[in-house]
Formats: sequence, C-alpha cells, structure tokens
Amino acid sequence: MSTFRAGIVGPGGIGRVHADALRRLGIPISALAASTRQRAVTAASELGVAVACADADELARRDDVDVVHVCTPNAMHPAQVQAAIDAGKHVVCEKPLATTSAVAQTLLEAAHDAGVGHAVAYNYRCFAMVHALRRAIANGELGRVHLIHGGTLSDELLRDEARDHWMFDAALMGNALTLADVGVHWWDLVAHVTGEPVVEVACARQRVTTGPDGAEDSTAIMLRLAGGAVAVAAISGVAPGHGNAMTVEAIGTRASALWRQEDPDCLIVGSLADGQRRRLRTPDDALVDAFATTHVAAGHVEGYLDAFRALIGIVYTGFGHRSSAPAYPTFADGVQGLRVLEALVRSSANGRWEPVV
Repeated sequence: MSTFRAGIVGPGGIGRVHADALRRLGIPISALAASTRQRAVTAASELGVAVACADADELARRDDVDVVHVCTPNAMHPAQVQAAIDAGKHVVCEKPLATTSAVAQTLLEAAHDAGVGHAVAYNYRCFAMVHALRRAIANGELGRVHLIHGGTLSDELLRDEARDHWMFDAALMGNALTLADVGVHWWDLVAHVTGEPVVEVACARQRVTTGPDGAEDSTAIMLRLAGGAVAVAAISGVAPGHGNAMTVEAIGTRASALWRQEDPDCLIVGSLADGQRRRLRTPDDALVDAFATTHVAAGHVEGYLDAFRALIGIVYTGFGHRSSAPAYPTFADGVQGLRVLEALVRSSANGRWEPVV
C-alpha cells in the first residue's frame, strides 16, 4: 500500500473506524492523541498502539508519523489540521473540515502552500455500487438526469445516550446539527455521482429535540445543480425506526437508479424501455464491472467498514503518487460542502433560495 505511518487524533467512535481501515490495509499506527494523555493511554492500550500523546501538536511533531488523522469534534479540526500541516504531515480530516467555509479555505490554502496531501473522509463515495451509479450517469445510461431524491434518516438523536453527546454542544458542533453531521455526506454524494456542483439551495430546518439553540435535527432541503437538475432530500436524526438509512436515486430521461446504504451491494435500476426494475449486484451485470473499490467475491456484501477501507486505501495511494486531479475527496471538497451548508442555513432563515458562494 505505502510506507506511510499514521497517527490518530481522537481515537473515539469514528477514530476507531479509521484505525480499523488502517489495520486492514496494513498501515502501521504509530501514535494516538486524545483530549488528555490518560485517555490517549487508555485508547492506545485498547487498540494496541505503542505511543500515547498528550495532544495533536505532540503527535504531529513525531518523526514516526507521516499522516495525521483528525477525528475530533468539528470545532477542533482547524487547529489540529494546522498543526499537522505546520509539521509537514499529510492530513485526513473527518467531515466537516471546519465550522465555517472561510476557515476551511485557509486550511486548503495552507495545505497547498506546504505541499502536503489533504483529504476529507467522505467515505460514502467509496461504496462499490456508488461507483457504479456514478459511472452509469457519466456514460449516459440514465439519459439526462433531471431529478435526484433521497436523504438520510436515523433515530440516534432520540436515544437517551445522545443527550450527553458533544454534538449537542454548539461550541464544538457549530451552528448546525444534523445537516453538519450527515447532511454534508448526502450533498457530497449527489455532487459526486452526478459530477456537478451544487449552485443554489432551499431549506426548511426544524428542531424536534432539545438540542442547542438554532440547531436542527430534522430538515427538508432542495439543491439545484450546475446542469439544472434538482435534488430533494429529508435529513433527520429523529426518525424512529431508522438506523442509518442513506439513499440516493438519480432519475433520468431513460432510466432511474437507486442506491441504499442499508442494501449497499445493490443498485435498483428502472428502465423506460421495458418498464422493468432490476436489482443489479456486484459484479454480475453488464452495467457493473470490476473496479478498485470491490474487495469481496460476488454474492458477499460490502458495507460501511469496507467503504471506509476503500477510501483510506485510495487516499494513501494518492498521497504516494501526487496528482493535480486526485481520485479522493480533498479539502477543496470540504470547503464546498461547508459553502452548501452555509447557504442552507441562510435559506432556512430567510425562506428563499440561496446561492452557494
């Protein structure tokens, strides 16, 4: 894979997903850092990592760390990413890259000036059948795609244990909740599969739980893409009976194609030509070929951890073979995601379509 060695800042929930992907790829984890040295020591012991650091600065300065994974609450990202950049290290940052697009832009510019690799963990791009959907749209299999619908539904914010989660702290989360947590994944996925950026948005935010003032947990959004297509989604963390129901369906003039994260190795394609809806599975259909993100034999399901493994593999390969057009999501994608988020917040406040600027 590479000779890079990793360090993880924030070895909690999502940090352990990063650790799992690194381990499965055979990439050594040299050190961990947490909110305190003792927490880092505990996590290092649990994950079998030799070195526990007191903070992100100490980890970034280590000679045995080449890539820093930032897996902490949103507001902590900028300082920790900057510390890695200042140390000349490549960076993989969790989404969103920052709490504002302006700060994210400074991180993008700093990484560019330092000549370091930079990536944002938009892992949903790396499901095998998401790749198939993107390829089908690019090849014109669906005709002109004019409508995308779907969203992401969960009930995690209704659970008792969610009350003490850091996401309910506006100082750590920023001025959005569910949109910043999972919404950013959805509109990144839409832009990725269509190959078109979001240029204008409309949004209605709601707060069902007793979260931070102004923070939404259930939202309806519309996105207009550069080519004119419109995307419509429900984004909610308060949908009883839903675990992590992310869906995206592209509707074209010849066919439609639906992908669901709860049925990840299947693409449901409906054709105007014969009126049939077919379930395409990896890699037993002409529409679906063998590609880099497939790691299991036909008939076996590739899921969330497999997609994350694929993302980290693509990122590390890209860090080793730098390109002007990387195949992985970069800080530029992180900036764009936050610009969309900010436009949605503005739209919710004024009740109008808002441009993404």
